[in-house]
Amino acid sequence: MLSPAQLGEAGDAVAAVYTQIEAEMLDHLVETMVSGNVTSKTVGEIALLAQTKEAELRRIIAEHQGEISDSVLDTVERFLEAADADDRERMLTDEHKAPAQIVATAASLSGVLARNNLAMVQGAKRAFLAASVEAVTKVNAGFATADKAVHAAVRNLVRNGIDVVSYQDANTGKATVRNKVDVAVRRHVRTQISQAANDMAMERLERLDVKLVEVSSHADARPSHAEWQGRCYSLNGEVTIEGVTYPDFYLHCMSGALGDILGGVNCRHSFGPYRHGAPRRYEPDPKHPSGLPGEEVYEYEQQQRLLERRIREAKREVRGMQLLYENDRTPYNLSQVMVSKERLKRRQETMRDLIRDANAKAKPGTHVLTRKPNREWAGDMPKGVTIRKQKDLDSYLGSAAVVAKREAKGVSRSALEKAVRRELSGMDVKAVHFDLLSVRERDGIMSRAWAAIDSRLPSTKKASAGMHAIKQYMACKTKKDALKFARDELGFEAVSEALTLSELNEVNAAFYELMQRNPFMKGYVRDIKTGKMGACAHFAVRRIEIGPGKFSFKTEFKFDRNSLTNAVNECNTNCKPSPQLGGNVGWTLKHDASGIVAHEFAHAIEYKVTMKRLGFDPGDELDILQVAEFYNARGSVSKEIIKKAFERAGIEYNDANVMKHVSVYGAKNTRETLAEALSCEDGSNIVCNEIKRATQELLRSEGLI
Repeated sequence: MLSPAQLGEAGDAVAAVYTQIEAEMLDHLVETMVSGNVTSKTVGEIALLAQTKEAELRRIIAEHQGEISDSVLDTVERFLEAADADDRERMLTDEHKAPAQIVATAASLSGVLARNNLAMVQGAKRAFLAASVEAVTKVNAGFATADKAVHAAVRNLVRNGIDVVSYQDANTGKATVRNKVDVAVRRHVRTQISQAANDMAMERLERLDVKLVEVSSHADARPSHAEWQGRCYSLNGEVTIEGVTYPDFYLHCMSGALGDILGGVNCRHSFGPYRHGAPRRYEPDPKHPSGLPGEEVYEYEQQQRLLERRIREAKREVRGMQLLYENDRTPYNLSQVMVSKERLKRRQETMRDLIRDANAKAKPGTHVLTRKPNREWAGDMPKGVTIRKQKDLDSYLGSAAVVAKREAKGVSRSALEKAVRRELSGMDVKAVHFDLLSVRERDGIMSRAWAAIDSRLPSTKKASAGMHAIKQYMACKTKKDALKFARDELGFEAVSEALTLSELNEVNAAFYELMQRNPFMKGYVRDIKTGKMGACAHFAVRRIEIGPGKFSFKTEFKFDRNSLTNAVNECNTNCKPSPQLGGNVGWTLKHDASGIVAHEFAHAIEYKVTMKRLGFDPGDELDILQVAEFYNARGSVSKEIIKKAFERAGIEYNDANVMKHVSVYGAKNTRETLAEALSCEDGSNIVCNEIKRATQELLRSEGLI
């Protein structure tokens, strides 16, 4: 009898070999895609090219056949010996059954994996064909250049990896279930070992005329298995012995859908001999050592499996981008290597956060999750390209030589930065990767940027170093002046004409104070709009499609004029604690419109940092993958800040404590927690003060202040 923990790791060693095979196959297919100029071929030619890859793909598997055989035999031997030892102890016998069963099981599993090898070759060809055809289609339709299409195709190929058909409808021949190679292999190995251990136990039970069995159990069992786990059963129908009833094993544990029976798909349960009156080793409702409910542990484990898959995807993407760069060492290809590495880093950080958060809930001395590096492996990851980094853009623009030249020309830092960003955009290089450029490339960019600035400078040299600083705010006497102040001094391009002079002065005053403290925000948000809304105010990053597969973002503030006019009343009503979520919305302390503006301004700051980390600004041209990356990153900045602040304050981070120490509305998500804290006007609020301090530290680390 094998424990659930033993069955859970049964396939890892064999899967590791197949992960290496997958990595080598993907390397070969990427090289074919890059060197074979697939975008110049027809779909038929690509299909023929895919067919020619079969021999090479088979060769890659053949080179690892010795490793496959060794890992299969070692795995089968190790686990069946363990099962046999447990059964012998339970039945008080010295008879060994494992040796014969090991040979038979290893042979059976080798046959299963041989079929898997054929499916893997077909899956690799299918993945190559799909990615290549998509690239050709994009180029033919005018949606992408050949270079960009190949980049996207490589990214899709390596991210998706190779899948195999696990189940096929016998009548239609249609694949009903596909799995990634490593998932399929783990399932094959686990199933074969589980069945072999059960067959070995059953043969011994029948021969020695033992009629009772005990079924294993674990805290995180799926609901259908929790119904029968951890109990003792009879193999001869329901029986009662000395007042103890033993239900029918076959009726309770072996009937139903494949996913609901003992030994079925992904099942970690097993059974072994039991003697009436002997001590029990398992119980029907086992408690997890951490003290957490089994359902919660199961959910955490599912999250970990998902993150492991995403880390493997990211590692494959790093390798694919490295191969592209090695083939064509352009700044753009280099930038994509770094982008993919950053993506991998973020996913690994998310995994660390998940494990830390889960284990924080466990009883002292126990844990919920442990890191499993072998499940995050994606083959041998070669060392990255060694790159000598220069200064990043912020540091470079702040260097003494650049500042002296800029001041001599009477040019503002923002004007120079915009000129540099335009040059970088023309090279398909993001500003965040300025430090990766060679000295020659960097100097060329700066030379062109200065030339562009010189061509636009007025002869009178009015562009003094400080002309773009915000003038001292004073309430404007006319609406025209107030609109002009919003545009010229606060950096807004479009301001709603519906706002009254009083409303404009109130909004301008609020933004003035905020931008004095955060000058990097000037010009980030372009529009101020009004409209009837459910909320007092709103900050939005709106996606705009500017062409087939091309997008940009537009930032804006929106205010409800009625709420703005009655801001004091809004604050008096809402800035009160609430006993529970769903009652009064419970804002942090705010006195007037300035607090409402500060709340929305905090959202804008978070999105500014998020975009900076991803290497783009509002208005930049993006593809759909970059858009998706941005959406996935939303909330990551506030999460980082909030967790650090609560930890410093010595308070456990959870919704209840957010409601207690920040506000009820702040418990909606981390973005609202941050906005509520940064707009809090209560100087004695310890948690909000810690969040403000952590935010300032992050902004300094990002080079914004």
